[in-house]
Amino acid sequence: MTISVRGSFNKTKCSVCGEYVFDRYVRMKDGKSVCIPCSEYEKTVLIER
Repeated sequence: MTISVRGSFNKTKCSVCGEYVFDRYVRMKDGKSVCIPCSEYEKTVLIER
């Protein structure tokens, strides 16, 4: 995996689903490069009241 630079068009293939992902969106899971959905990432939204 290469270090990405903002605006770079370098991409990597997800090890799980095979989709190509721009390097700045690649996540590492168990030592493999994966896309955000395959990384099981869940965004937490805080609502202040």
